Amino acid sequence: MFKREKYTIKKLIKKSELTKLKNCYIAGGVCTSIFSNNKIKDIDIFCKSIDGIKEANKVLDAIYNTPSFSSDAAITYNAYPAIPIQLIKVLHGDDNKILNSFDFTVCQCLYDMDTEEFVMSEHFLRD
Repeated sequence: MFKREKYTIKKLIKKSELTKLKNCYIAGGVCTSIFSNNKIKDIDIFCKSIDGIKEANKVLDAIYNTPSFSSDAAITYNAYPAIPIQLIKVLHGDDNKILNSFDFTVCQCLYDMDTEEFVMSEHFLRD
């Protein structure tokens, strides 16, 4: 199920050199854009644990050298052509915790980079 969407996100992961990330999700607006066939504005990466955030930061620094912006909430890399990559630092955990953190159901979708599956709220596709 969702063959086109999986193909699209896997292609995005490969082009943006994110294949080395483990214990991470790609979530939010990027999934909404993929499912609605709209332009992707950014890539938000959430981690499954606090240690995952530290590891993802090391991986992204190795790929992209230095971030373009950093705050208490996220580290942003302007590496992929015209699409910022944001490592979210203020939230980590399982897929339900991440999905329930989004204000709008239209963004309640994530791609688990380990299982290579989409996880979404019951309202995501309808909304």
